[in-house]
Amino acid sequence: MRIAFLFNYLMSEHLPFGMTTLGAMVKQRGHACEYFPSEVPYEDLRARLAAFDPGVLAYSTSTNCLKGYLEVNARLRADFPSVRSIFGGPHPTLCPEMIEQQGVDMVCVGEGEFPLVEYLAALDHGAEPSGIANLWIKHPDGAIERNPTRPFIDNLDDLPFPDYSFVERRPILRESRIAYVMAGRGCPFRCSYCINHILCSKATGKYVRLRSVENVLQEIEEIVRRYECVYVNFQDDTFASSLPWLREFAEKFPARIGLPFFCHLTAKLVREETADLLARAGCDVAVIGVETGDEGLRRGALKKVSTDEDILRTARLMRARGIQLVTQNMFGIPGETVHTALKTIELNQRCDVPWANFYFFQPYPMMELTDEAARQGLIPPNYEFPRAFSTSGCRIPLLLPDREALQLIGELAFYLLEHPRRFRATKWIARLCGGRWPLIAWLRHLKAIAGPPRRNYDAFAARHNEALRARARSMPSV
Repeated sequence: MRIAFLFNYLMSEHLPFGMTTLGAMVKQRGHACEYFPSEVPYEDLRARLAAFDPGVLAYSTSTNCLKGYLEVNARLRADFPSVRSIFGGPHPTLCPEMIEQQGVDMVCVGEGEFPLVEYLAALDHGAEPSGIANLWIKHPDGAIERNPTRPFIDNLDDLPFPDYSFVERRPILRESRIAYVMAGRGCPFRCSYCINHILCSKATGKYVRLRSVENVLQEIEEIVRRYECVYVNFQDDTFASSLPWLREFAEKFPARIGLPFFCHLTAKLVREETADLLARAGCDVAVIGVETGDEGLRRGALKKVSTDEDILRTARLMRARGIQLVTQNMFGIPGETVHTALKTIELNQRCDVPWANFYFFQPYPMMELTDEAARQGLIPPNYEFPRAFSTSGCRIPLLLPDREALQLIGELAFYLLEHPRRFRATKWIARLCGGRWPLIAWLRHLKAIAGPPRRNYDAFAARHNEALRARARSMPSV
């Protein structure tokens, strides 16, 4: 069976682990697979697919990419009527009812490696796929078969390494010389705005799983050998959630790999030993989720476990060890006011973070926080998700009382972070007037005079990537 995985450029800025692990799995079972960018001119895409002659079109999609994929799939199914189309990833897992859409033949709920190869094996044998756990299948007569889910994959070491041939299709990945790796799956926390609190209930078995350190190191060694990588980017939701695992990693990674790396942390878990081990292993950039500077909202509405002190402690520990800290922050959540929004900027100032990311909350389906926003009547009718949701790229979707002021605070977050005197003036006006017109007028004035931000993640990524390119140029090819 020949399977064509379609991807868009939004999901391919990093290695798409779900799709490339599926690709490795189907290749391991003797099937042919190839990767096609869905956002090229349609006639070009159609010609490429005609030359490959797939039996299956596969899409791994989030909610904000779904509309584009459904549109291109409808055109492809009209041009290739015998081909089957299958959808997996975050959105289909949360909303498998999308199988009722025209042109969708199969939806995967949860982990797809073994369900996909079973589906392809049935097609290879000329049989109609049926009874495959994790799959909702639309049969030729239109009947929909809704199968139960299977347990989570217990031993991640049993899976093949991702199919790195994808890197050859994306020059930005090839030229970056960054090894993208996931050391495990799942997250031990249940934040109300995050998909993990839904995914963990989709199957039985252990949700948080770590690959062995040896398995992770073997994968990195292979990538470094093939692509002469100079940096490692761990994409786990929560890296270093297990101290015994981190101790072994910190001992072996410097000796066998010896490259700097990036990871995501949860501030609640970061202690002196954690920071020491990360520094010893070679971590040079770590990301934590602050989300909001109001601890009551963070621990209440968002159900995050980290306190203000956890966040401040993590910032101190990282700074003392020369690890650059990046914070993730979110405006426009249910219950947000101008005062809580300004507390987010203030907490970042107290942390003295070198870099930050600011986003607007997006009401993704099935999320607990989305349900709360809906109960409060805050979600606009017929809301469409933007492709990007940084504060510079979209508007606050929720119909909050101080929406205009919150929008301006979000757009000015970097500026206010970098200009403490003007931030203090903003707090003073907000204390006197709340989110009314004097504050809005002041924020509009600041927006008119604000220059480009210096601490945003795009600026950080540009500087960091240039440093990596310089490092790569200085190293001899192998």
